[in-house]
Amino acid sequence: MVIIERRGRKRKNGARYPSGELRGERAPSPAMVAARMPHRGCVPQEHCVNPMAETELGRMQLKGKISKGQHDAGIKFASVVARYRAIISGPRAILRGGRGFECLGLQDCPDCECTRRKLAYDDAYTALIQAGQQAAKAVRIVAIQDQPCPWLLRSPLDWGLAALRQHFDMEDDGKARPTRAWVAP
Repeated sequence: MVIIERRGRKRKNGARYPSGELRGERAPSPAMVAARMPHRGCVPQEHCVNPMAETELGRMQLKGKISKGQHDAGIKFASVVARYRAIISGPRAILRGGRGFECLGLQDCPDCECTRRKLAYDDAYTALIQAGQQAAKAVRIVAIQDQPCPWLLRSPLDWGLAALRQHFDMEDDGKARPTRAWVAP
């Protein structure tokens, strides 16, 4: 028997349809993709596809280290900071970390978005700083920079998030770990 070489590219190996076309590979499930993400490795398996596992605050809530009220307060503070950062560089249509806005930059603007954003940031930061410098540092690391909370700043993080939750008038489910009670002066 004589073997004749075929011209062109070699045929790809794999299962084929009756028409001769190659069957495509099945796409991995979203759970499989999420389980492979390194930042979601510390989250319990049943929560790994949850969108909250994308941020450090969300992962902490899914693991039961902070309550829903603390999580919501941290997310709200992060959005206030992003909105404030959008104005300190000047108004732009597109800005990283916050939605841009159009502003004329007039000093005597009667309804200035810049002033509202700055006042919201100042009020939130004042409430946070009343919980202490360590609390402000912990909230900045976790909520703004989206980094894991250092072990020594775990309690100050609770105090800072409690202060922000109280500042933003948010309800809490009370499922956070017990810590020293923080009371506003």
